[in-house]
Amino acid sequence: MVESLLTLILLAAPPPHSDTIKPSPDAAVRALYRRAGCDRRAPLVRLCPLLNAAVLDGAALAQDTLGPDITGERAQGFSYEKLSDALRYDRVQGWSFGLGYRVRVPAIEFAGVQGTVRYGLSDERVTGRLSFRRDAPVGRVVVTGYRDIVDVDPISPGQTIGNALNAIFAAHDDGDYMLATGGGASYATTIAGVQLAITGRVEQQDSVHRAAESDVNDFLGGDGLFPGNAPIDEGTFVGGALSLASVGPLRWSFTADVLGGEGTATARFFAEVRGSVGR
Repeated sequence: MVESLLTLILLAAPPPHSDTIKPSPDAAVRALYRRAGCDRRAPLVRLCPLLNAAVLDGAALAQDTLGPDITGERAQGFSYEKLSDALRYDRVQGWSFGLGYRVRVPAIEFAGVQGTVRYGLSDERVTGRLSFRRDAPVGRVVVTGYRDIVDVDPISPGQTIGNALNAIFAAHDDGDYMLATGGGASYATTIAGVQLAITGRVEQQDSVHRAAESDVNDFLGGDGLFPGNAPIDEGTFVGGALSLASVGPLRWSFTADVLGGEGTATARFFAEVRGSVGR
């Protein structure tokens, strides 16, 4: 009974839904678990031997045809690449609100297009980003065009919820921001248990000035004024990065980042190692 059901799920033609979308492999596997009645919390081989490696590979390949009644995912709808895309607060834009929408690309497997538009209340600037993303089993490809306020330092906490709260209540912002207009592409995959990501970009970088004041900090007894946002060397730049990461009891990552243009070139290297203590 279970074997027949799994065969039907993996091989049958998709239902006639106009909004079917390719779910992630995890979503396909969860759907198979639900249909087979397996305990998802238990080891795979012990409680559900039919869902072996071959079936999981089949789920990854069949996920493009699974309908939303199985996966719970839709072909289009409001979506955000990260939480801060919906709501953000910093010393350049103050409160800024974003709206994102994602649609599936019917002619390309595992592919979708994500668009995000943002408006800052203090600087009255409209920014946006449009991304094509193909998240296939063999790797993830992303091509992006953007005009956005970004953090100069990629590992700074500038565009995070914690930094936004710090800015609202203490008028202190740990980010340094610039206006970036351009495009880029990235490819990410896993090789021998190591996550590999390669990115490249070409963009125009411009300085932006502090435009916000914290009314909350002013109400609490401060002056509500942020320090000025530091200017940058403006111009057109070409950049690239290579990242390696491993997960497990001992997690590590390494990134090399280069940027050149306007007669200058810079390179950065940063690494991180984390270990778990106890359970």
